[in-house]
Amino acid sequence: MAEQAVQKIATEELGKKLAMIVTPYKRHTLFRSAHYVTAQNVQRISVFESVWRFTQNIMPQIQRTIEQRLLQQYMEKETNALYRLELQDAYNQRLYNLKMAMPQGRPPKVRVPPSPSIQIGGPVFNSMDGHGLRFHTYNDIGTYTLFPKDEFRRLFPNDLFGSYMDTEYRYTRTFAIMCREDGLRLASEFSRRTLPKERKGTVDYKRLMNECAKDMQQSARMKEVIKSEEYYTAIYFDFCLDLIDIYHEVRYKDRKSQEILEAPTIFDGVVSVLVRELTRNPVKPFLLYQPTRKKIMRSLLAALKAEIAKQNLVPMTLAEIIATLRFVPIQLDFDELIPALNADCVPRRGNGEPYRGKVEYKLFLSKYHKFCDHLWRPEDMRKYAIPRFKGFNTGAMLWGQRGVGKSQILAYLGAWAHDNNWATVMVPSGSKLVQGDSVVRHSCGLYMQPDFARDIIVGIQRANEGVLAGLPVKPELYGRFNLAGHPDGDLDPVIREYDPKRKVWSDHWKTLFSAEQLRMLALGESQYDLRLTKVLPKPKTLLDIANYGARNPLYSTVCIAEILEQLYNTDDCNVMVLSDDYNEWHYHSEYKSFRHCFKKELKQSIPPHDIALVRLFLRFNGHLIRNGVKVAATTQKHFFNHLCTPDMLHFPAAYAVETAPLALNDFRNACRYYSMSMWSFKQFKEWEAEAYYTMSQGNWFHLQHSIQGTALTKC
Repeated sequence: MAEQAVQKIATEELGKKLAMIVTPYKRHTLFRSAHYVTAQNVQRISVFESVWRFTQNIMPQIQRTIEQRLLQQYMEKETNALYRLELQDAYNQRLYNLKMAMPQGRPPKVRVPPSPSIQIGGPVFNSMDGHGLRFHTYNDIGTYTLFPKDEFRRLFPNDLFGSYMDTEYRYTRTFAIMCREDGLRLASEFSRRTLPKERKGTVDYKRLMNECAKDMQQSARMKEVIKSEEYYTAIYFDFCLDLIDIYHEVRYKDRKSQEILEAPTIFDGVVSVLVRELTRNPVKPFLLYQPTRKKIMRSLLAALKAEIAKQNLVPMTLAEIIATLRFVPIQLDFDELIPALNADCVPRRGNGEPYRGKVEYKLFLSKYHKFCDHLWRPEDMRKYAIPRFKGFNTGAMLWGQRGVGKSQILAYLGAWAHDNNWATVMVPSGSKLVQGDSVVRHSCGLYMQPDFARDIIVGIQRANEGVLAGLPVKPELYGRFNLAGHPDGDLDPVIREYDPKRKVWSDHWKTLFSAEQLRMLALGESQYDLRLTKVLPKPKTLLDIANYGARNPLYSTVCIAEILEQLYNTDDCNVMVLSDDYNEWHYHSEYKSFRHCFKKELKQSIPPHDIALVRLFLRFNGHLIRNGVKVAATTQKHFFNHLCTPDMLHFPAAYAVETAPLALNDFRNACRYYSMSMWSFKQFKEWEAEAYYTMSQGNWFHLQHSIQGTALTKC
C-alpha cells in the first residue's frame, strides 16, 4: 500500500517540482518473506555438525577473502588495465574449477530457495556524462551520476570532499555521486533561488500597492499572495536584497548594527516578520513601496540595537531580543506614499476619511514567535521540505555520525550547482588549513598559507572558468583588502586580550625580546605589506583575478578575498560556497607559535580564526550573499567516540541538517556500484546485502570495513 501511495503521489504531482522530489516514505523494501523463529522449529545440532558447517562454509570464505586481498594488492602495482582484467578473469575461472572439483557434501535436510539477486532494484546509474542533476526527482534517489575523468577534474581539480580519494578513487579511478534524499531535499530548497532579472514581473508591486491602498480594510488578497510559494519566495528575496543594502550602509560604520545583521537567524527573522506584516493595516502598502520599506527596516534595526544595548544582550536569535521587546513603534508618513499611488487609490480609514500626515504604527513582534521561531514559510514549502529547516535563503550545515555521507552530499550539491550554472567556491578539506606546517605572518597579525591558497583559487578558476569570464569586476568593490585578505576599515583582526587568571596581556611575548629583535620581526612581516591593486590595477573580469592568483601564490589569499567580495555582491549569477571539516576550525590548530603561549586553551597553537584562509570562510554568512547560499559539513574523522552537534558550535538549529544513513534500497545500489566499479570483487547476493546492511546500518564507513574484513556465511 505504501508503494502504491508513493506512485500515486508522484503521478498526481508530476507538474509540481517539489512534489516530485521528496516524500516521507522510507525506502526499506524486503524482497523475500520474513519468517518467525519459535521454540518449535529450533533444533539443537551436534558438535560434529558444527565442525562440518565451519569447514564447508566459513573456511572457504576466509580463504577466498585472503586470496582477494592478495590479488588486489598485486593489481594495484600493475599499470596495464588489460592485464588486470585478464588476472580477474583467470581468478574467477580458478574459483569455478575449484567449485566443480570439490565434493558437494551432503545436501541440507530442508532445501531453501536461492536468494534473489539484488539486481531486482532499478538501474544503478542515472547519468553517465556528469550532467542532469538539476532534473533529479524522487525516483532518482539511490542512483549514481557517473562523471567522465575530464569533467571530474574540472569540478574538483585538486581534492575532493571527505575521504573519497583515498578510499575509493585510488582503487577504481572512477568518480560517481549517489543521489541521496538529504542532498535532493537541500537542492530543492536552494532551487528556489532566482536572480532579480529572472523574477522581474513575478510580483507586480505597483498594482498590489494600489490595491492595498484603495481598500485598506481588506487583507484577504495579501494573505493569498504570501501563501503562494512563487510569490512568497520572490517577495522574500526582494526584501533580503533591501536589507543587504542597509547592511552595506552600516558596514564598518555602525559596528552594533553590523553585528545584528550578520547573525543569520536575526536577519532571516526580520525579513520573515516583515513579509507577514504584508497582511496588516495600514503598514502593508508601505512595505510594498521600496523607499518606505527600507525606512521601516532602518527603524526596526534601530529598535533592535537599542534593546540589545539596554538589556546588555549578545543574541543568537531574534527571540532573545523580543523576549523583552514586545513591539516596535514605527512612523508611517502617508505624504511619502501618496505620490507613488494612482489618483483613485488614496488610502482611507474605516469611516471614509483619507489618511494624511504621519501615523504611528505598532509592529508587534512577540506574536510571530509562536510560529516557527519567526521563520515562517507557506504550507507548500513546508510540505516537502526538510523538517525544521529554514535555510533556503542562507544555507545549511550538515552534521552526523562518521561515514553517513556528509561529504558526499557536499559533492552532490557542488555538482548540482555547476549543472545549474552557479558559481561555486569550494574548500574540500578544511582540516588541511589547520594541520599544515608552513605559514607566514602578515603585519596585521593574520597568518597566510600561500600553497593552500593557490590550491583553492586554482579550483575556483578551473571549475568556474566560463562563469567568471562573464562577470565584470565592480571597481567600487575592488582593492579593499590587504595581502592577508583583511578588509580596510574593519577592526584589527587580532585583538589585544587580558587573561585575568595569569594576569598577562596577549602581547606579553614582546617583553621577552629586545628592541632590535622586535625590529627584525617587524621588518620580516613588512615585506608582505603589498596590495593587489599595485600589480593588477584594472582587471576586467573575475577570471583575470583568478588567473593572477593561480600564477602568483603570494597573492592567492587576497585574490580569493576579492573574488568572494565580488560574488557576494553580484546579481548576474547564483553563488554557492561549500566547505568541509567545518568544526575543525573551532579547535586549536597544529601550528605552534610563541605568540600564543598566554592562553592555556590554545596549547601554544595559533587559533584558526587568526589564519587568513580560515577567516575568509569561517563565518556562516550565506544570508549576506545577494544571490546564493553557504553550505558546510562537520567531520568526525579526528574525534574518536565523539559527535559534534550544532549546540557545541553554537550553531543555529534552523540551518543544521542531521544526515541520515542510507536506506536499504539505496544500500543495495551502493553494493552493486562497488561490484561494477571493481572496488570489491564480490558479487552480492540479496542475503549478503541485507547482512551487510545489518552490520553497517547504512553507514558508508562501516560498509567499506565490513566488505573488506568480514566473510559471511548463510545459515
